[in-house]
Amino acid sequence: MKMKKIHMFSTFLMMIGALFVAGCGDDEDTETTNSQPIIERLMVPEQVKAGEKVKLEVVAHDADGDKLTYKWKVSDGTVDAAGVWTVPREPMNATVLVHVSDGVNKSVQSSKISVKILPSSEPLAPEGMVSIPAGEFLMGNNDPQTQHIWWNRRTQDERPTHTVYVDAFFMDEHEVTNFEYQQFVRANPSWRKDKIDERFHNGNYLKDWQGNAYPSGKTRHPVVHVSWYAAMAYAQWVGKRLPTEAEWEYAARGGLAGKRYSWGDEWDYDQVHLSRKAGDRNRTTGDTAKVGKLPPNGYGLYDIAGNVWEWCLDEYDEDFYATSPRENPFSGANGLDWVVNNFTEVKSNRVLRGGSWYELNVRVAERSSKDPLKTYFDTGFRCVKPQ
Repeated sequence: MKMKKIHMFSTFLMMIGALFVAGCGDDEDTETTNSQPIIERLMVPEQVKAGEKVKLEVVAHDADGDKLTYKWKVSDGTVDAAGVWTVPREPMNATVLVHVSDGVNKSVQSSKISVKILPSSEPLAPEGMVSIPAGEFLMGNNDPQTQHIWWNRRTQDERPTHTVYVDAFFMDEHEVTNFEYQQFVRANPSWRKDKIDERFHNGNYLKDWQGNAYPSGKTRHPVVHVSWYAAMAYAQWVGKRLPTEAEWEYAARGGLAGKRYSWGDEWDYDQVHLSRKAGDRNRTTGDTAKVGKLPPNGYGLYDIAGNVWEWCLDEYDEDFYATSPRENPFSGANGLDWVVNNFTEVKSNRVLRGGSWYELNVRVAERSSKDPLKTYFDTGFRCVKPQ
């Protein structure tokens, strides 16, 4: 009888143990593991042309809904933060690789593709410039929103809209930076802050520089406090010139026809650098931004809206649109070549385009002007070169 009781008790303990083990097993079965991201396809062309810019894209998903990050690697050329690949300038075979991570798993999903780089059929743009094709566009403003009474006075110099044709040219992909301008003043002592001729500035030339040193941390910020004369001198030194107003607007539109902004009709804070709120007149609010941080327009130009106003070659004429030539228009009594070769003799106001970090006026047709010797905290420039 005693042995029977012991046997029954042992059986009971074994049953309890089995239930405990089974329970543990159930816990293990219900424990969730984070899924790795899945790459569905790479949206990368198998053939590209030498020297062009290509947007790299990938379609991927994560079953857990984790936010995915993408890291691109190319065997040749460079890829910026927006996933735009600057293709090498020589024909070759290249490899494009993307790593996709969900931020949870230590391992990442990767996919690779081979791309053939073909010879370019277009003239290759000089380093740091993009090729703007020849073409025609509707220049000026026909936006009904700006026809209201309170807008009319400000926008009357943007009318009438008129068809313009421009020859092909190259344009700087971003505004001239402090570092680039510093190379110019070092090579041309007469344009240094302490030596510049008083005829070519208003006393605030390179105001935020200490001697020939630009502000700390602003190596790739656009240079500001430069007069039109100084911008012209720099452009000549690098074998370029300032853009005509027509070239500027044509390039700024990036192939989009009749749009309000360089990216489209709808306002988008992610497309333009503005460092102050609407109605804030405090000049200490905000500043310029490093060039190239925001997405480029359709032609690959960065910061064509906002950041800094940009000097153009033309004389400002409020009524010029009414009599503008159709092909390669230029406002100025003496002509484009004379202005380029005799810029130090120019006295009339020059055109400014693009708006700045301090302005909300970044419509692609917006026009402004200033005295060529004036320098401003929100005004810089970029250059062009005929093809």
